[in-house]
Amino acid sequence: MPAIFSKQQKEKLREQFLITGFELLKQFGYRKMTIDAITKKCAIAKGTFYRFFKSKEDFIYELMIYERNKEKQALLNSLDEEGHLSQSAFKSYVKSMLHNSVNVFSYMTQEEITLLQSSWPEEYLLNVENDETTSNWLLSFIPDKSPDIDWRFFANYMKSIALVEVYKSLLNPETADAFLDQLISDMIRYIWR
Repeated sequence: MPAIFSKQQKEKLREQFLITGFELLKQFGYRKMTIDAITKKCAIAKGTFYRFFKSKEDFIYELMIYERNKEKQALLNSLDEEGHLSQSAFKSYVKSMLHNSVNVFSYMTQEEITLLQSSWPEEYLLNVENDETTSNWLLSFIPDKSPDIDWRFFANYMKSIALVEVYKSLLNPETADAFLDQLISDMIRYIWR
């Protein structure tokens, strides 16, 4: 008979799965991060894991969303007294996203990323409504932004920067970090024209 958890216990257990899974992903990569290893480390039955996540692929997507939500909270913490985001705070936020090791794809090989993405439903890969909501939410904290900013360009800048970080090993190593900084600077110039 399955264990019965309160709403609070479910939230805590779900978070425990996500934290443990991310630790294992960082340590072993996607293929070697197994559901068995996650549940064993959490001391929870494997069947319980599947009450929260449909599959390993679904788990990784939920992990990605979980880490993004933590980064959103970090952004809120960097707002000034008036609830605004300065250029320097925004740049720090973007750089911290890249360097805080929150991008799940950073711990996967290109082959693993391709395999994972091929198994995801299309809305996991391209969700224009979510992109619009997230972009407009972020831009709402920038009162002195350009009046003609297009959220779609902004979303593409953010995604491009994340992609360059994930695939940085394919770039010339002598200029990869400088190129990434240039992309961030270009995005900032676009926002604050």
